[in-house]
Amino acid sequence: MKSSDNVGVTFVNVLVGQGVLNGVVNLQFGAYHFTPNGEAIDPDLVVACRMRMDIECAKQLYNSLAVLISASEKEAGEAPPPPAEGEPKVAKTH
Repeated sequence: MKSSDNVGVTFVNVLVGQGVLNGVVNLQFGAYHFTPNGEAIDPDLVVACRMRMDIECAKQLYNSLAVLISASEKEAGEAPPPPAEGEPKVAKTH
């Protein structure tokens, strides 16, 4: 990648919206800002980013997340739950 291809990194910690329209997957992510309110802290949810991708890219993301989450659970000693009946099997990515 060229240096001109660099983009910022955005932290998100909640999925706040999702949908598919005309073969395009739409995801909206949020992050909590912690706003002081007297002696308390209010968690203010704000939209942090929106992503749109075609179905093929969404499948790649799905497979990548499955691999990463599985590896993370194994590392933490957690057993991943068995796949639900009818749930698609995750294809290996290179």
